[in-house]
Amino acid sequence: MTSTYAKMELDTATADGALLHMLAGACLDSFSVSSISISLRFINPVLIPGESLYVDADFGCSATILEKGLAPATPGSGDFFVRRSEFLGRVFFCIGKTVESTQLQADGRLSIVMDAALIELCVSVEDDGQDDSVWDVSVQKADAGHLPVPQAIACVPDGSGVRFLVDWESRSSFL
Repeated sequence: MTSTYAKMELDTATADGALLHMLAGACLDSFSVSSISISLRFINPVLIPGESLYVDADFGCSATILEKGLAPATPGSGDFFVRRSEFLGRVFFCIGKTVESTQLQADGRLSIVMDAALIELCVSVEDDGQDDSVWDVSVQKADAGHLPVPQAIACVPDGSGVRFLVDWESRSSFL
């Protein structure tokens, strides 16, 4: 059996529904950082009953976290790395929290609501002109063909806005 991946563009509402399906009920497990990107790893026990799947949110765009009792960070204020350090100082306290909902805006802004926290990925003018996605959310599973959701959704700037691309795995067998 071979696998091929089909990329297609989704409208904002459809992409938001797929993101919600991928993330709802997932708990933030960990995060990792490189010089230009951050990866949030969630464990989702509800996509396939009886299995806990990893769902990763990788991004190089600006991000903020709003929490009850903490002053909101102002997106776009200060240096990119200053904003990143503020985000990293807060994301640690989100580990173990469960995703309640997502909200995707047509401009690429992705909000992930977790208990008393809101993680917001903010696409900006600085992100335009990149060849790759500014953020993507993907299910990590060796046999993703049996999932009821796309394998990955990405936000890609295109000069006049953003596009939401989805990866579906299609399977064909050879005798």
